[in-house]
Amino acid sequence: MLKTSVERFALDRDHNRPYGPLNRARNRWASLAIAAVAVVAIASCKGHDDGGPTAPSAPAALQISLGPLTGTTKDVTVDMKEGTNMAVSPSPDGARLVFSAQGALWVMPIAGGNATRISAFDVEPTAPVWSPDGRTIAFQNYTTDGNFHIWAINPDGTNPQELTTGFFDDREPAWTPDGSAVVFSSDR
Repeated sequence: MLKTSVERFALDRDHNRPYGPLNRARNRWASLAIAAVAVVAIASCKGHDDGGPTAPSAPAALQISLGPLTGTTKDVTVDMKEGTNMAVSPSPDGARLVFSAQGALWVMPIAGGNATRISAFDVEPTAPVWSPDGRTIAFQNYTTDGNFHIWAINPDGTNPQELTTGFFDDREPAWTPDGSAVVFSSDR
């Protein structure tokens, strides 16, 4: 049985077809599209607009196109007390936290306060870890090719880089003590 499923997986990979009953990449994009439509629909409800200021636009790296959809927007404050499949890592200086939640990476002061999203909408990051010098965050990302790969990003959200590629799952990044390399587990 295992041999059959491994051969089927390889055949599907060679023909670049989705495999298994659930194609996580396709489902992720469908979920994002549904969520975007729901946000626009809620924001455009006339009875709920209090005339307050519109939300500022996201940084260039985080902007997504919703096509010709338009509508008013509102800032919303969310106080999160728990979550599922979250991961957190303190910065080496103990001043900040990076955590994954709601399919994004967030950085916030360790004492609490506002969290800032640093990952783009087309990235699904988990398992973040700071470099020893605090200048880079490595994480695993589920990519559209159907595998996890190791990525790195600056704490302010700039310079996202895919560090590994291929038809292998690369997960659980960690830095060497001197910060010169990222190590990770893989099914290569």
